[in-house]
Amino acid sequence: MFWSVYFGLQRAVIIPLLCAVTLAAGTAANTPVGALIGMPDARDGRHDFDFEVGTWKMSPSGNGHVVRKLWDGATIAQLIVPRPARHVRGSLLTIYRPSSREWNIYWADAGDGTVSRPLIGHFHDSVGIFIGHDSLNGRPALIRLVFSHISARSFQTVQSESVDNGRTWAGERTEIYSRV
Repeated sequence: MFWSVYFGLQRAVIIPLLCAVTLAAGTAANTPVGALIGMPDARDGRHDFDFEVGTWKMSPSGNGHVVRKLWDGATIAQLIVPRPARHVRGSLLTIYRPSSREWNIYWADAGDGTVSRPLIGHFHDSVGIFIGHDSLNGRPALIRLVFSHISARSFQTVQSESVDNGRTWAGERTEIYSRV
């Protein structure tokens, strides 16, 4: 009850997400995406996602994005898709790993009850690059999510995929987030 009341989120999303993240935490450190994103800065980056806390309107998709703080810089975001033709509901959980100075970003899909493998990365010069393993049309793929153009009122994300271990990236989808 605490989770759903305190964060205003459904228990059906939060508890399974935190359990899955706990189970996946050991495998995330062994993911060989570090060569694609470089070494993180020596600074403590646990507040890198503070800019994202709040309510956002996404363009061009028209989706909504509501982000709340959890602990030590971690955040949880709810994706709100207003179109009835596309029923996407889920949450993003960002967790900072102080030992590696990297972030893990997990997607929890409320529709099918799954939690993704994490996107792993960090911020450097106000740009965050996060890469993780997934599949695309049944083939292994890397997913890259880049945060940039960060200000108090807006930021941008670009998501792309690679089926050749990061040599090339395709399918770029850009979203501009404007604070509501």
